[in-house]
Amino acid sequence: HSGQVGMAPKASLRQGSERDMRRARRFLRELRTNAPDGLTNLEETVDFIYKVFFREEGAKGLASARAEVENQIDPAHPALFLPTVEALTYSKRFNDLHAFLDVVSDQTPADARLIMPRVHAHMHSGNVEAARKACWRALKDGAPDAIRRQLVTLLLQIGDLDRLTNRKDLIGGPFPLLQRARTLAPPDPKGQVPVFCINLDRDAERLERARVMQSGGTLFHRSPGVSGSSLPRHLLAATGMEITVPRIAQVGCHLAHMKAWEAVIDTVPEGQYGLVTEDDAVFIHGPGRGLVTALDLATAQGTDLLFINYEPLRHRPFIPEEKPAILDIDTALAQIYPKRVPGWGGESYLLTPKAARKLVKMATTIGIVGPLDWQIALYGATTLDRERLETIGPVGGIIDPLLAARKTHGDDFVINAGVLTVPLMQQLDMGYTAHHIEVSLAT
Repeated sequence: HSGQVGMAPKASLRQGSERDMRRARRFLRELRTNAPDGLTNLEETVDFIYKVFFREEGAKGLASARAEVENQIDPAHPALFLPTVEALTYSKRFNDLHAFLDVVSDQTPADARLIMPRVHAHMHSGNVEAARKACWRALKDGAPDAIRRQLVTLLLQIGDLDRLTNRKDLIGGPFPLLQRARTLAPPDPKGQVPVFCINLDRDAERLERARVMQSGGTLFHRSPGVSGSSLPRHLLAATGMEITVPRIAQVGCHLAHMKAWEAVIDTVPEGQYGLVTEDDAVFIHGPGRGLVTALDLATAQGTDLLFINYEPLRHRPFIPEEKPAILDIDTALAQIYPKRVPGWGGESYLLTPKAARKLVKMATTIGIVGPLDWQIALYGATTLDRERLETIGPVGGIIDPLLAARKTHGDDFVINAGVLTVPLMQQLDMGYTAHHIEVSLAT
């Protein structure tokens, strides 16, 4: 790494000379094609990388180059700080992560870049209370404006709405989430909603965080996640489900949600609602706020599946003091068109046992033919215009089988679905998504 100080390694590579670029490409090709099968640990891999990259230097030059590189490596260096934080996070070495942040803090005590990694480290390890204290401490110590907004947003998600409302000095300027939060009903202890939180066995820390972040106004239940990368393809084929998506992670995601749908069918009384969430979902403005309003609206309109997350509304203009309402799927599609959106988000939606039964039947009939969120959203669309929809998102594989199923099964393959105009939940993965890990494992 020989870039400018403070630049990330991949950015520095782009700044390198054409000779360096050619050498880097040649190096990567050789790594991909010639790495021996016997590489079993990090030390062997590092040795191999040095031998490939410094082959032209000879044995003496190789030793010299290695010594020069290793003598200069300092994880606290600006170019290595974030990669080190990410590596420790992904490997779940949270004690080492806190120790590393302490070391950097001792070297540069006034370094603002430490604030959010420290807060996120607490969140990743499942210690929400420690993250809350770290947020308030950073605000008290005078965090920069850009970081103050991140801290306030996280405190809203943790549930400190009332405390923040009394601290006008912390908010300042337009704050849409807070304005929306004021229009919503508080939690109703008499009408708690059963929540089925999808969580992989390996993610115990995420489960602890989700228990805190999702329990307000809900009856929290864990719903076992499914690791798509660990599923044998022959077993999937035996279930009759057509696996046509390129990423096996989407298969695991779909099957995990099917498990949650079955829990709704088995445990939620007819006409009532369960809340399906993923373990990185949080209430935008404090646990539980707004659920009573959402449930009343859904019941009054006969909505069987209701997205209560932020993603479907990201391109919709913000309306101050807007009262919550439900948009049907066709209206929601019309409002986001022609903007392209990555997805509807499957991290939080309310559904009745009736909708859950339809979802199971649709999944086992149509198969897994695309991203889960788009597939279940389009089950609620009455107009499926391929030309228009393909400009919005990855929907091509869903439309034809859904139209064919509706031709055969009629209303059994249509769900009364909608989107809440004042979102209650949002994904908070902090760069650590189960989906991305699954894709990496599958690859």
